[in-house]
Amino acid sequence: MSNEKIKELTDECEILKKQIEAVLIDRHILREYFKIVKANPDICNTNIFHRFVMKGYSSNILISTRRLMDKTKNTFSLYKFLEKINNNSKEITRKWYIDTFKYDWTDTDFTRIAGSGSFFCKKISSQDLDELVKLSKKIEDTADSYIAHNSKNPKVFEWPQMNEVDLLIDKMEEIFLKYYTLFTGQGYSTFLPTIQYDWQEIFTIPWINK
Repeated sequence: MSNEKIKELTDECEILKKQIEAVLIDRHILREYFKIVKANPDICNTNIFHRFVMKGYSSNILISTRRLMDKTKNTFSLYKFLEKINNNSKEITRKWYIDTFKYDWTDTDFTRIAGSGSFFCKKISSQDLDELVKLSKKIEDTADSYIAHNSKNPKVFEWPQMNEVDLLIDKMEEIFLKYYTLFTGQGYSTFLPTIQYDWQEIFTIPWINK
């Protein structure tokens, strides 16, 4: 694979990492928010603010995951990134990986990510794409019909459940973790970063003095 193509894919890895991080942070904050709400019986009710938070999160997360699965020409997405790897699989060689990342003496990382051959096994990226397409179908249709557009003939009539969205997010992270290692040599167990300040102080410091 040419140095130019390698650089292109490596640069795209960093962009995708930030986008997936953002999705994971949003989900983490929502989960923590509802833990706070459920733990306090004085506010655990059908307050319109809770619905507002959930509606805002739902719209945002559907658009964010829809964007990561964008197949449109001249766009950038996780789908297009994997498609590019799929189309250039024979150029992603074991020799390139070993020469670039000297630490992998036993070839275990390349084998784990790319298969046992001398170059990336196309079946791996094809399977990853198939899994993501299957999990994202309803989410993409919902985002297109109800959020990005106000369709007269929507493809779906029921929004996906949050567990369906979570399955897609988890699979995106799981799949991208290995490709990030492939193009950067860096291993992560998760892309959810540790927030370096107390973001929950917004709930612990009184806003209004009655």
